[in-house]
Amino acid sequence: MAILPISFITEKKADLINANIYTGGIKAYAGMIVYVVGDGDNNGLYTLDSLPVTTAENWTKTGSGIVTNHANLSNLDFASSGHTGFMSDANYLPNDTVIEVASSGGDFTTLADAISFLNGKWSNGAVYINIQAGTYSMPHLLIKPVFNFGKFIIRGEGIDETILSSTANNEAILFNETNCTMYDLTIKANNADSCIRADDMSSLNIKNIKCDVKSSGIGIVSSNNSRMNINNCTLINGKFGAVASGGMVTLLGTFTVSDFTTAVMVNQGGYFQIRQVTKVFTNVTNQTSQTLGVANSNGFISGYWS
Repeated sequence: MAILPISFITEKKADLINANIYTGGIKAYAGMIVYVVGDGDNNGLYTLDSLPVTTAENWTKTGSGIVTNHANLSNLDFASSGHTGFMSDANYLPNDTVIEVASSGGDFTTLADAISFLNGKWSNGAVYINIQAGTYSMPHLLIKPVFNFGKFIIRGEGIDETILSSTANNEAILFNETNCTMYDLTIKANNADSCIRADDMSSLNIKNIKCDVKSSGIGIVSSNNSRMNINNCTLINGKFGAVASGGMVTLLGTFTVSDFTTAVMVNQGGYFQIRQVTKVFTNVTNQTSQTLGVANSNGFISGYWS
């Protein structure tokens, strides 16, 4: 899809005709496009058809939003630093921005490159990374507070369709950010000590995820006051399945665990909530609580298997 050549971003429609805006090196010109982002029903794209810029009739609303990709975002011409009225941050992303990861034909060929591009970007709305079917090599990934999105979603095309194969030695993916969601893919830990960790007061929703863990590793961990929802997930080949280690885990849907020492571990004051979950355990050797099927070491557990 063609990308409109946005010249500036501003919060209010009234800024378009405010003569005080066009100072400090900012010069209006016919054909310039401004994206209004904080003015309710007035939000959208506006084109200056002709000068003078302060005449309201010279502005035409040309769209309610944009679809974008990384190549265009990195080349936007934004207002100069320190200028008031127009935002000076070239890192703004419109609501529902979608980044495509694919072996060919996408915006990026790896999830790591997509994450690197998004570092420092911000949006009031949702930002998506779509990962098309295929197997992708993946180094250690850190989802950290240099993001500032209303929501951040990583989504694959299915558990057995999109596969992320980690080359990390620590956790494969570490979330240190709030309002994150990941679903419909597989993570292979290989040498990583865990597949997914939420840490440092982050919040994460994962659904329809498979974690293929090394024999001494951990599937999913919530630590340091982070919060995690695990819904319809599968864990195979590890030591500890889902762990609340100083964090909070809510387990939902069907929880499938095979070839693990322990399916669920709670320690360091963690909290594990089981909401009528259907458990499918195969070759899980250590279940210290026969009622819940969990190992509890200095933590809190509530709920039951359905």
